[in-house]
Amino acid sequence: MARRAPAFQIRLTEDLASSGEALLTSSAADEIALESREIGGSFFTHHLVSGLRGAADSSGDGRVTLSEAYHYAFTHTVSTTSGIVLGAQHPTYGYRLSGRGDLVLSELSTHEATLELPQGFDRVLVVQRGRDEALAELASAPGTRLVVPPGEYTIRAWRGGRVVAGQISVRAGELRAVRSGELVETAPVAVRGKGGSPAAPALVLTLGSSAAPTSAAGPLVSGRLGLRGRYLSLSADFATGDGDYVGRESLAFLDAGLRMGWGERLQAWIGVELGVGALIESGYWGYHWSEGLAVGPWIGAGIPLSQTLGVVLEGRLAVTWIDRDGTEPWHLLPALWLGLQYRL
Repeated sequence: MARRAPAFQIRLTEDLASSGEALLTSSAADEIALESREIGGSFFTHHLVSGLRGAADSSGDGRVTLSEAYHYAFTHTVSTTSGIVLGAQHPTYGYRLSGRGDLVLSELSTHEATLELPQGFDRVLVVQRGRDEALAELASAPGTRLVVPPGEYTIRAWRGGRVVAGQISVRAGELRAVRSGELVETAPVAVRGKGGSPAAPALVLTLGSSAAPTSAAGPLVSGRLGLRGRYLSLSADFATGDGDYVGRESLAFLDAGLRMGWGERLQAWIGVELGVGALIESGYWGYHWSEGLAVGPWIGAGIPLSQTLGVVLEGRLAVTWIDRDGTEPWHLLPALWLGLQYRL
């Protein structure tokens, strides 16, 4: 004989697993995926990991779903790159999933440490000390908490163009509330593009020496003012010195170039430049000028002195054609410059 049994619950969202695929990309097809020197990596990956650590848990149930993680990473990637010269960066999301319930990507453990971040800041960055690794970045709001491994951290926070920072420690199982009074003002850190080359454009002012087109002329005193981007450059060069006989010889060129760069603490780049300009000869006979073209490889190295200022050394070996009354039109003109770089 059948008898009534006690009731029990069936949790279909736990028993039925989702299946299919989801594709998240850090930027749109026509955008550059940016990195930050402060966080030491990609904006999108950084915000996605921050979301999985609890920043994306908008429901407050201790679990971060795929939709919560993507929405958080998208919103904060766009927000933090919108003010960058090469931004903004827009992540994309494509999926084909079947099943019941949303896909849970992470569950927040109560055995790890928890940071309660200060309120009233536009952004808060949590950096793990020792490894100097940025663990998470998020906007501060009432009750904002982040699950982290026990240890020591540097907290950086942004508000109204100002940056404040402080150092804290947190033990396993501890809820550590970070107070605004523990943070003091500090300098901001620049953003860079992927591949190690700084993304922000820079102004370069250098002085040096250049060879002269005529064998009778000595080395020319040379100066260069340039605008450097990640891949492109634009420079105005001028050189002058004693020319043939009692005259003076001057070169003025406008150069456009392509380059590739590497490094942060010690920067290096290599590229090629193409320029148009003129040779100007002056003396007791008056002035004479000849148009010219120049092309050649150039290399450079730089050492940052601060977040915006650095020392640079550049060299170029230009093959130059100068229409000098049909005599000796081709010249090989090496040049070397030393100066300062100011990152915009």
